[in-house]
Amino acid sequence: IIQLWHARSAVIRWSSLTILKLVVIGVLFAFAVYEFIFTVAVAAGGINEPAIEFLSPLAVSLTMILVVFLVNMERKRGIRSSGVLGFFWIIYLLCGIILVRSDIKKAIKTGEVSPAIFVPYPCLLFATILSVFVDDKPEYEYHMEGENPCPEKDSSFLSRITFWWFTGMVVQGYKRSLTQADLWTLNKEDTAEYVSQKF
Repeated sequence: IIQLWHARSAVIRWSSLTILKLVVIGVLFAFAVYEFIFTVAVAAGGINEPAIEFLSPLAVSLTMILVVFLVNMERKRGIRSSGVLGFFWIIYLLCGIILVRSDIKKAIKTGEVSPAIFVPYPCLLFATILSVFVDDKPEYEYHMEGENPCPEKDSSFLSRITFWWFTGMVVQGYKRSLTQADLWTLNKEDTAEYVSQKF
């Protein structure tokens, strides 16, 4: 959050991808609030509920508020694909698989199907898939691209950590010898002019 706060300001316009992310997060938040209220109502009826039944939906709802804050902050800072949120959704999804398995086993054993199987887990999977896609470019970047822009900035965080964005150059170099015209324009932060100012 501190790094985001001090990052350069390059606002990304609202896009259908960003809105879709916020809608999915809103559904997860609403379901967590519903679970918390339902647990409180059950406890008020005289049925003892374990503390985790209160804490879990409360933690999820607070987490979703933080995620909304990060999505909006990254949009205002021009971050098109977030590694932090990407890893968050992947880890959350893996943890969710364990809970889905428990809910399915419980449904088979008791015959009671939890609504959690149909609402939060599909949304969680959808949110993870959305995190792989890259948002629109900030307006100023359209005017800064060279003749042959580097595809790194247009790649997702998964593509960056696996260097999948570089595959096109490798394939092209395998088929024929590369020339000066095949090389990409350096990103601004990779140029000597930019780097020299940091020293």
